[in-house]
Amino acid sequence: MAIAVVYIGQQKFDTTSQTNHAKLFELVRTKYEINVYNFTRTGPSTEGPFVSSGGVQVWDFLQALKHTQEDIVIKLRTDTWFTQSSMPVIMSELDAIVNNNNDVAFMGVDFTNHYDKIHERIDASTTKKVTDFVVIAKRSRLDTEESIITRLNGPKHKSGNVMFKYILAPDARAVSVSCQMYLIRKDYDTPDNWQVYSDWTSEYYKSETAQQWVANNKKFIGNL
Repeated sequence: MAIAVVYIGQQKFDTTSQTNHAKLFELVRTKYEINVYNFTRTGPSTEGPFVSSGGVQVWDFLQALKHTQEDIVIKLRTDTWFTQSSMPVIMSELDAIVNNNNDVAFMGVDFTNHYDKIHERIDASTTKKVTDFVVIAKRSRLDTEESIITRLNGPKHKSGNVMFKYILAPDARAVSVSCQMYLIRKDYDTPDNWQVYSDWTSEYYKSETAQQWVANNKKFIGNL
């Protein structure tokens, strides 16, 4: 069984992420065949009916589905950094979907609540927002494109954390997972976990406790 890995969104910092992502693919290939597709663009979106970040992201995901056939799809973005500890978490969530114990896993780091956790997993139906750096989905458990677009055209949310939930079929099982994966905000000659995490979270001003934890745990984060 082959699994589709689809890159969507604007191509950013792939010079830094390429080797990091190759390690993830190497791990996944120990159990599964994967086909990697690049649907990224070099600039802002100029196609599709949506202008909000979340709407554009979900629209890009829907377009990627149209150009792939594999039942299980892993959505990635080029500016994601995977720590060594996050890769087994991704495998665990992928296994759950392959083994029909779950349908969709929304993954990232919940910086407000689980900034220091290795693997936190909650039922996505219990929360308004989900993590969305990585989405692992069983195509057959997603809603129709028409239904998803109708929801996207409803109340205007800017964030993919809210809008990615709109892809779910009414009875789909889904989890929102927080683990140690971060967003890259610049290219690095020699990237490391702590520098990537610190540079990314320096943009936030509402999670002082979480930011202080990052600042005080350089060695721990570096070994994740």
